Amino acid sequence: MSENLHNMIFADTDYLHHPTVVARNLLVNEGMIDYREPLVFDQELKSTKVSKHYPKIAIAPDGRGYLKIFPNPARDYVIMEYQLKEGCSNGLIQAYSIDWRNILKIPVQSSNSMVILPVGNYVGSLIISLQGCTGLIDKQKIVVNR
Repeated sequence: MSENLHNMIFADTDYLHHPTVVARNLLVNEGMIDYREPLVFDQELKSTKVSKHYPKIAIAPDGRGYLKIFPNPARDYVIMEYQLKEGCSNGLIQAYSIDWRNILKIPVQSSNSMVILPVGNYVGSLIISLQGCTGLIDKQKIVVNR
């Protein structure tokens, strides 16, 4: 069991009455589910009404979509935020070494989301591309440091 996974399991010992939290953390850590913490703005708990606009991920101005990758340079993992072209719900994220050897392919099933990619086994530069219904949408170069 990885040290990170071990720490996640035992970090919840104070909340043993919440087994769903432990289960969710395990599934997120293993990459089996994509989870985003819901934002709840309960008006009953506020002394004054607060309104703040939280926009959804917007389609790029030219309508092509985008790929954002952070942190760069990376050490153990990168987070890829993507938006496919409007009307496209299937795509492919590919990672290549600097000499264009294919390292991995990740099929994506939603028009926008975030994907975590472990890069701890690689050193140097990687090229990550996002392909959608009509071909290449975007590509980014990242540097992996050890």
